[in-house]
Amino acid sequence: MSSILFKIELACEAEPATGLGNNVVNSIVPRDERGVPCIPASHLKGLMRAALKEISSCRPGWGSLTPPPLSDGTFVKPRSLAELVFGGDDAMLASYASTVRVDTAKVPEGFYDQRDTPESILITRTELDESGIAADTSLRTTEAISKGTIFEGEVFTDVDAESIEGIAIKLALVAIDAIGGSRSRAGQCVVSIVGAADVVGEVAPHVLLKQLDQAIEAQRFAVRPMTQPSSVIIQAAQNISQTTHVPSVTLVELLFVAETPICLPEKPDRANLITSGFSIPATAVQGLLLHHAARTNTVLADRLFAEPSFRCWPLHPCSLIPESTIRRSTELNLQLFNELPSSVRVSLSHRSAKFAIEEFDETYFFEPSLECSVKPYAWPDVPSGAPLKGSDGVLLSKDGETRLWKASEMPRHLSAHGVLDGPSTDGTIAGRNLYTVESMIPMYWRGYLALPNELADDFVTSLNQRTEYRFGKGRSVRGRGRLMARFCNGNALPGCADATLNGNSTFILQSPLEIPTASHEALVAGTISAEDCLGEIAKQWSLRHGLSSQNDPSPLCWASTGLRFGWSRHTASGYQAARAVIEPGSVFMIPSMSNDVVKLKNAIVAGLCADTQDSRTSKQQGFGCIAIHPGKATAFYAGSAQQSRRGNASLAQVMKQIVPLGQFSHLPSTSQIRSLQQRIALTGDPQLDRASLKDASDYLAEQLERSTNIRVVWEPVAPVLSNLLNDEELDATAVVRGLKTLADIAAARTN
Repeated sequence: MSSILFKIELACEAEPATGLGNNVVNSIVPRDERGVPCIPASHLKGLMRAALKEISSCRPGWGSLTPPPLSDGTFVKPRSLAELVFGGDDAMLASYASTVRVDTAKVPEGFYDQRDTPESILITRTELDESGIAADTSLRTTEAISKGTIFEGEVFTDVDAESIEGIAIKLALVAIDAIGGSRSRAGQCVVSIVGAADVVGEVAPHVLLKQLDQAIEAQRFAVRPMTQPSSVIIQAAQNISQTTHVPSVTLVELLFVAETPICLPEKPDRANLITSGFSIPATAVQGLLLHHAARTNTVLADRLFAEPSFRCWPLHPCSLIPESTIRRSTELNLQLFNELPSSVRVSLSHRSAKFAIEEFDETYFFEPSLECSVKPYAWPDVPSGAPLKGSDGVLLSKDGETRLWKASEMPRHLSAHGVLDGPSTDGTIAGRNLYTVESMIPMYWRGYLALPNELADDFVTSLNQRTEYRFGKGRSVRGRGRLMARFCNGNALPGCADATLNGNSTFILQSPLEIPTASHEALVAGTISAEDCLGEIAKQWSLRHGLSSQNDPSPLCWASTGLRFGWSRHTASGYQAARAVIEPGSVFMIPSMSNDVVKLKNAIVAGLCADTQDSRTSKQQGFGCIAIHPGKATAFYAGSAQQSRRGNASLAQVMKQIVPLGQFSHLPSTSQIRSLQQRIALTGDPQLDRASLKDASDYLAEQLERSTNIRVVWEPVAPVLSNLLNDEELDATAVVRGLKTLADIAAARTN
């Protein structure tokens, strides 16, 4: 894996978009987890593809290049240069998927502290009709990133730098000449590769073009990585037990340190907004680990997939990443396991009341009469019969303290995408396809993995040796991070640091639990409840693993049901049928449970499923993961999104006075406010700026002396504007931005 560091400097204002707006601004620019403007990775990759296509159009021979056969003798169909680099319709063939993975370009830390320019400006435009008059409803205001802003980013690839693909990647990158929307009149930029002189050689476009011509003439295609057996763990794989019972297993903790946003949709959506769940599903973890194993030995991956003692738990967020550490790092830091809390998904056992008065009725919650039961977070006061709302999220446990991190408070990242060349079902060009992606910002995710003892040491070592992993949707532009693994300490089990001291018989579902067909039909008919269904499955599970006896009381449950959908690249349609499930976060307790830790460990690894279902199939599809419930939360998680945006006291003071002016029924027109604004010349010299503010103040006074129809629209706002123009504590830039905002409010009022 090699990387190319690049820098983008804006030669004029740029207008990348998010697809979002408000009553005043029609389109706002994308921002990263710090709240600072950024250039999304998907936009950069699209610009690289478009640039390479445009260059290829001048070279007819580049439209059909035939790579050599793969190492196994498989012939590859001819493809264009752009398809060779970025993948084509057959990108599902792993050997010819995209060779490029791009990171979002971000403003360097401290950049705005060294400059006086604002992060962004507002630009208002209108469309003129054939008569040269502004067309109705055509007024549009967009946010644009300021001229001179510098962004830094990174491109990753597995191909050799001197190959056709390697040279084409660099050429496509430096050939980008504009970013954002309206690129024919805005967004012009200069892209340079950092360290070109001593790292990657000469990278001027004309030099790269000549190198690419020579590479194509010499047929210097990149060698595509193929799966090669490795002697490191082949022998261990051959020793894996083939029996149907659960053999001796080793529990491993996993920690994923995300370096880019991650999108992991839980449910399909026909709208143009793709929404991410907050956990990395067990199937995603399993798929990544099996692909990692297949890179070493395909036989090993097949055996692991069928092995009863191999199980993956979902990875749940456990902490935000400090802003200063969201950087690519190849160093292995296992100390993070000790510094970060464990994470267990929770929902039903922690609920809040919509109303709060006196008289708390504990019977409203899950079995409060039992000492080991799950009690609610300390909500203020809950009246008997008051409606409760779920608090989906995770419980974070560390040093004997448990905190609740609500899903609604986990920060997200929004990005807009416009696919220009997407093919339609009938083979024609579908045209522009706009959609928005909601991702989780870079965080720490934590979970568990069960492995056969014979394989554990070598497999964990191989996981830690690899420095890059990717999860989720759009892995060429998001989902990158470092996965770490270490063996669990002593008698640690999912959700519990030491099972011998815990004594807790309450469990919580971490992944969906598939409902048997017969039970689902009874649920639909209303003859049983979700609690009855979960209780029956939990009882079968505890009896099967010797955790309870037939005469023991039935499990106590609190459950909810729903539907889960599956995606599989190995099916013709790419989709799997919907399944009726008991949702993650559902809780059950086994009364009089055995305290045999070995039996409990094997039972948790085997997972929860009905006797009528195939436990291996259930595990392979990510169903039935459970953890020991860590108990009630005593506080909220205090983490917040990294907001290090540069503060501007003058701007804040101006906006506090400008925004309330929108309440007046009459305002000056947009052109009148712009005329006042244009009296303020921003020179950078405080004395000259102060003089221009005085000129603007005199102009405002003149408007109050003019005819009645002009004076009456200025009178309501004149006192506030006069104070702003004459306040020596405010800088001129903040006042100008305030007047622009007032003009936008007036424009929105007119529309």
